[in-house]
Amino acid sequence: MNLPDETELLSLFESEPILSDSDVPYFYNLVKYVFNNQSEQKIHITLQPAYDEFSIQVTDSNLKIADINLKPIDNLTIISDNINEKKIMLIGENLGVKITFQPQFKIDLQSSTE
Repeated sequence: MNLPDETELLSLFESEPILSDSDVPYFYNLVKYVFNNQSEQKIHITLQPAYDEFSIQVTDSNLKIADINLKPIDNLTIISDNINEKKIMLIGENLGVKITFQPQFKIDLQSSTE
């Protein structure tokens, strides 16, 4: 999976990554980010870059509103990273997924033919 560098992800998620094994390089690790957005939705991101895996779980007032696992993901691109909007694009073999984190969670699916 092609990713932005770790500092760009730190800025985007406004959260330190939690590594499953501190002795393993970032790319080969299981990496988690946990943060709240402006709407107080709790977002859990899990990346396994070497395995092209991305997952997201979102809860709102302890109600799970999303639990999505995507594989294989070829590319993760930051579309916007500012105080009012944080958005990424995930590209896989036949699918594009646009995910907005700020101001509130939103997901848009796109076929690879769009």
